[in-house]
Parts: sequence; C-alpha cells; structure tokens
Amino acid sequence: MVNGETMGIQSFDQSDEKSTASARHPLRDEHVFAYTLDEIFQTEYEYTGAPFKIPCYFGMSVNDDILEYGLTEQIVQRHFQQITIQQFTHPYHQPPEPPTFEWLNREFGQFLRMIA
Repeated sequence: MVNGETMGIQSFDQSDEKSTASARHPLRDEHVFAYTLDEIFQTEYEYTGAPFKIPCYFGMSVNDDILEYGLTEQIVQRHFQQITIQQFTHPYHQPPEPPTFEWLNREFGQFLRMIA
C-alpha cells in the first residue's frame, strides 16, 4: 500500500527487504518503484489516429532479453500502416558496453541506409 492505495504489484515487506538486493534502498523507494511500474503496466494507451499513416522503421533483436519480440512487433503492426521491419540477432536489449562508431555502422548501417 502506498499513500493509502493498494498496488497491483506485490510490494516488499521488511523480511523481503533484508534478504534481497533491495536492502540498499529504503523501503519507500521500493514502494514508489513498484507503484510506478504498476501504473505503467495498467495504463491503456489509445490513439485516435491509429493506425498511423506515417512510415515506421522498426528494428529490434529477436533475442531481446527484456522485451518479447513477437508481442512488440504485433503492437507496432497494429499502430502503423506502413512498416519497414529489420530483425537483429543480438543477445541483449542494449549493448553491454558503449558502442563504437564502427560497430554501429557494421551492425546497423544497412537499416539506417533504408531510412535515409
């Protein structure tokens, strides 16, 4: 419960806090974070102009470790009429280290040339 409101995401109790990495943060920080995530996940996004008529260039790794590729592609296809899709095979959502210009050009150059 945060400020008298029940959250949809299970919040931590004192025993959970002591046994997890969350112990570095005050319990109130965990509650705010959980409440914020719950609000994001429960929000219904409606667009009166969907599907959009502007072109969409969608590039994502099919191996994304944070987002599910199939679900994300379905959402994009519902919202745009004209889509260019580029699937990548990187094993992560975001590179584990800052990318170099050469790496960006090698990995994404073809996709960027399509939208230029």
